[in-house]
Amino acid sequence: MQNTILKITLAIAVVSVVAPVVRTRHASEATPSAGVALEPDGKALYLKSCKQCHGALGAPTRAGLHLDPKTPNFTVAAFFIGKSDADLRTAVANGKGKNMAAFSDKLTSEEINAVVAYIRTLPQA
Repeated sequence: MQNTILKITLAIAVVSVVAPVVRTRHASEATPSAGVALEPDGKALYLKSCKQCHGALGAPTRAGLHLDPKTPNFTVAAFFIGKSDADLRTAVANGKGKNMAAFSDKLTSEEINAVVAYIRTLPQA
């Protein structure tokens, strides 16, 4: 009898220690991003915030050229000559001239970095 009680007590103790660990593991498997910071999607952010003027593929749209004939063409590698990522981040964050809005109040610095990284891929796209 004592042996049975001891086994039951031991089983309860093991379950109470192991069960929370198992539940936690299963919860994280069900949602792989739980507790993991995901990198912002530069392409999605660009398409949402920039394509109206800069075009879906990086070539300026009519609307963009109408607002400013100097709207850059990101598909031309020459545009990037002499422009650092910091220069591009500043342009996105603070805007350019009177026609390009500042995005520092709409995008986080990580999102701005992701947009800049995506823009850098457009000449090869």
